[in-house]
Amino acid sequence: MERYHPLKDLAPRDIVTRSIFEETIATRHHCVYLDVSSFREEHFERRFPTIYEGCQKAGRKEGDLIPVVPAAHYSCGGVKINEWGESDVEGLYAVGEVACSGLHGANRLASTSLLEGIIFGKLTAEKISHEVEGEELYKGELIRDWELGSSQVDLTLVAQDLQGLKQTMWNYVGPIRTKDRLKRAHAMLGELSFEIKKFYKNGILSDELIGLRNAVEVGHLVVEASMRSTDSVGCFYRR
Repeated sequence: MERYHPLKDLAPRDIVTRSIFEETIATRHHCVYLDVSSFREEHFERRFPTIYEGCQKAGRKEGDLIPVVPAAHYSCGGVKINEWGESDVEGLYAVGEVACSGLHGANRLASTSLLEGIIFGKLTAEKISHEVEGEELYKGELIRDWELGSSQVDLTLVAQDLQGLKQTMWNYVGPIRTKDRLKRAHAMLGELSFEIKKFYKNGILSDELIGLRNAVEVGHLVVEASMRSTDSVGCFYRR
């Protein structure tokens, strides 16, 4: 890390992520390694019990280096809101990870989830409860019934499509993004989305099939938003 930032491994998380990504490309290796030898084993187990347990399950022995790669384990806001959780679409509110409140800045920190989820959740709920007083509820019978498919779906194909989506997102829409990578991803996801809708149109619904459809839809939206966003503000770096 000394090649990337004066704070080395205490650098901001987006810089550490970018550095790991750069190193894996440069070395053509699937990961980098975390050295925890400065910790006594009992301190490591006490301080990071979940990580320690995961390492033990993976067969790690005392003194072993820990393989690490960057990972995204949450969404980081897309729907712009005001202080009451209101978007610019009348009646549409957003709270939590889907919301862009501007509070967590370039690097979202763990403590902001309390503010984003609980505080905004309360404020938004109060606003909605006030707004809907006297409003007539939508009649559920007006919603068209879901049309169920009848064709058996090959789950091997679903799994393969999902794997293709993951590889596309990692290779072209990862921590470092460029115009050419995003254009390639946009073309590939557009084709995948079209094929999935056509191929599975009459398929029997399953958790795997719905998950694939949703994942492709979200991936496509992320790519399109990334193409419009030319600034680097922490969540990803636009080169």
